Amino acid sequence: MEPKAELHKAYINLMQAPDRQARAQAANELNTIALNFAATFEDADQPDAGKALERDHIALSRSGRNIGLLSDELLASFNRLLPWAAMTVDNKGRSVGNAWSSTKRTYYNALIDPRLRNFDRIWPLEGKHVLEVGCFEGIHTLAALLLGAARVTGVDGRIENILKTMARLWAYDQTTELLLWDLEKEVPNTIPEHWDMLHHIGVLYHLTNPVEHLDVVLPRTRGALMLDTHVALDDAKAKFTYTVGNQTYAYQKHIEAGIEINPFAGLSDHAKWLRTEDLIAICQRHGFKTVSLIEDRAERNGRRVLIHAFR
Repeated sequence: MEPKAELHKAYINLMQAPDRQARAQAANELNTIALNFAATFEDADQPDAGKALERDHIALSRSGRNIGLLSDELLASFNRLLPWAAMTVDNKGRSVGNAWSSTKRTYYNALIDPRLRNFDRIWPLEGKHVLEVGCFEGIHTLAALLLGAARVTGVDGRIENILKTMARLWAYDQTTELLLWDLEKEVPNTIPEHWDMLHHIGVLYHLTNPVEHLDVVLPRTRGALMLDTHVALDDAKAKFTYTVGNQTYAYQKHIEAGIEINPFAGLSDHAKWLRTEDLIAICQRHGFKTVSLIEDRAERNGRRVLIHAFR
């Protein structure tokens, strides 16, 4: 188990302890795990703030100065308030947020992800309404706003991610509409009827209902889609099937580990990874005239693709 996941589990055990004796025992365990967790960060290599500032200088020039006005002590308090799992840099080269552990997300995330920057060059976000599925900690949310989107609606199924997104946007003097939506359940009535661009990175491969979900969000997308997701490695791995309407889809079953304590897991115990060709066909079925496979790459957890689609 990742050190930070172990820390979260110990905290949950403390909150759920039924009596004083159990709370005392859980508190001692939490203290031991916290000290060990802190030690792993002391031994870890620190990210290069200089390179992050050079890379993000244009994005920083477009953002506000809220976090830059904080003292180092107040910024440290800000970073301790929430269970962060990713870092960005402020205009003084300081960390906004924290790494998940000494080995995961230990780098400064780009304020504008290259995938979104490249998409913006093809289909400018300026003046558009973007729906971001899975706002996580607000890094891509912030990027869409800095690229000039007139409105960004960020949705996520975890309340802590909504709060972290709010906090990160405040740090860079931005604000936007953030809504809670468990994608495995019915669409809340707070979700907009339409949007211009659908930003969908790192979420579809956590769902048990990927086809049904796309059947909900794609018809509401008026202009363009950027979809980045894991997919079935090949037909041999896609050995399971499920049916939606009158269409049967093959998928690779992926087990979601630590769904209660791992911010990188989905909200169900498994997920369905569709085939790339089926993802493209679903986009075409929903009226996207141009559907392009931009990237097809091998990652640590499996095959992953980036798809652009336009009306």
